[in-house]
Amino acid sequence: MLKLSLLLFCAINFSLLKEANLKKYNHYSPALKKEQSFIVYIPEKNAGNKIIFLLHGAWGNYKNWTDLTEIENIADKFDLTIVMPDGGEFSWYNDSPIKKEWQYESYFVKELIPFVDSIFNNKKKKGICGLSMGGYGSFKFAGKYPELFKSASSLSGVLNILTHKTNSWSMDSAFGSKENYSSEWQENNLFNLLEVFRDSVKIKFDIGIDDHLVDGNKKFESKLNELKIPHEYKEYPGKHNWEYWGKHIEEHLEFHSKNLE
Repeated sequence: MLKLSLLLFCAINFSLLKEANLKKYNHYSPALKKEQSFIVYIPEKNAGNKIIFLLHGAWGNYKNWTDLTEIENIADKFDLTIVMPDGGEFSWYNDSPIKKEWQYESYFVKELIPFVDSIFNNKKKKGICGLSMGGYGSFKFAGKYPELFKSASSLSGVLNILTHKTNSWSMDSAFGSKENYSSEWQENNLFNLLEVFRDSVKIKFDIGIDDHLVDGNKKFESKLNELKIPHEYKEYPGKHNWEYWGKHIEEHLEFHSKNLE
């Protein structure tokens, strides 16, 4: 009984310790014209030395990774400072031509990153990772702003947006209709950003073999192979769900940790 009580005490205190390493920040965003929140996991050692941004998917928010995975327990293995921002439920991390309040690309690049830089006094290149819509956002930001990122990765990412219907997951609100805003879709099509990954940014992505997005990931990998662009790609058993993402996020954190040395 004493041993059981001691184990429970240690588990509770370990949990409290980890929670103490999570810090929530609030700030006003001129781009979005509203208050924004994000969570940062600050490791026990080397806080702010290696920073990655971890993006959520559609229907999600900045609390998903801490609420639904063991991200904070994994992070300390790699001394990573993890910034978990809020990208809105269906923003696609884009500056929408339709909804003027959906200026999420400007928010991320012009406001969030400088704010994080000021917190940790670190203007070095960073890593970026995301799932589903966030996997798309990760590769998009790294492809469009290679001066900011050293590594990018995606779990179950929406990597081929042109194959989806305009109204899929509110894409028409984020990019406009394909008929009227074709240039917006092309500008944000990952297949048009691939050359950046040849030398500037290291990339990794994976997906479950039973995921409905697996064909888009296969085509993305085929194009990378065709262009002879270095990358890491794997397919695992699994579906498009938190069980899969929670299981494989550690591989991504290790990838970023190595590339941010």
